[in-house]
Amino acid sequence: MLRKKFLKYPLDNNMEYPGRIRFTPLITTPSNLGGRNAIELLLKSKESSVKSFKNVTTSVENFVTGDPQPIGELGNQDISGTNIADVSQEQIDALSAANANLEKDLIVKEKVEEGDTTVQMYLPQNIIIPDSLTYENANLNAGGAIALSSIQQGSSIVGALGTAVGEGLGTVKEFLSGTGIKDEVAQLAAARVAANTPFLGDDYRSAIRIGLQARLNPNTKANFRSVNLREFSFVFKFIGTSKRETREIRNIIKFFRKEAYPDHITPNNVLPGEDAISNPLADVPIGFIYPNKFQIKMDARLPNGQFRPYATKIKPCYLRAINTTYNPTGMSIHEDGEPFEIDMSLTFQEFATLSKKDIEEGF
Repeated sequence: MLRKKFLKYPLDNNMEYPGRIRFTPLITTPSNLGGRNAIELLLKSKESSVKSFKNVTTSVENFVTGDPQPIGELGNQDISGTNIADVSQEQIDALSAANANLEKDLIVKEKVEEGDTTVQMYLPQNIIIPDSLTYENANLNAGGAIALSSIQQGSSIVGALGTAVGEGLGTVKEFLSGTGIKDEVAQLAAARVAANTPFLGDDYRSAIRIGLQARLNPNTKANFRSVNLREFSFVFKFIGTSKRETREIRNIIKFFRKEAYPDHITPNNVLPGEDAISNPLADVPIGFIYPNKFQIKMDARLPNGQFRPYATKIKPCYLRAINTTYNPTGMSIHEDGEPFEIDMSLTFQEFATLSKKDIEEGF
């Protein structure tokens, strides 16, 4: 097992700060089909697998429709001439075992492990925990408002639609007959007719609305759409008090910049054994391997020197942006050429959105 490496700032006098924050990259080994050999095996088994699948599904369909037909082969079990109703549990188990072996040989499940380096820094001030959701305006108009009211009063969806249509037709009928409606409703109905008259221009429609002093209510409601991904920003100020600490600061900045970027995918990655001599395109970047996500933990320091979680838990995040400012308040340089002061801001985006359950669990 590799020994864990820590990059720290500050190197000394950590007790002067009320808390700490730790950043650890999460190394993801994605699920795959085991490389070229597995793909070739999959292609070879494709025809027989599809044939077996079609045999099974066809037999199930025939059994349901009352026309049982022979099944064919299940895995390595020859059950030709057997009806679906007569398939034994042993034969079903054989098919399941064959499928399990295929998954074991071809499919590698995703694996996530902590990287071998963790950065620990002081807990910065002004940490904002953003919770935001997206709502959109939904104009229900008269029919939709009637349907919503019916649903809220316990009507079924079909009943609500019937009520909306019935109310709408009733209003039109009363308007055309000139009975049973107030003057204001009649004015509104006239405005609606004018609005839906195709040969009237916008100027005439506006004139009619102003003259009638009535306009349809769009019955705008807030309609929930989605949960937004949270973003977190952390700002740090580095002032190296020794050559060793200055070197540590440089390594911390390099660490974040390196982990934020993806790796290239080249034909040389895809086809082992190829090189630039045998294949001049072997090192041409044709894609990206996703950057690593980060595990972020914030802890507050207690009077007894121990730590406890601070503010909120954070789900794995991608590092979206790094801004490094050298000598933000003055042009001062150490004897070895290193800047006297460095500001670094990090912006992370959570990989997944939250739900009520996540809030209960401390996120």
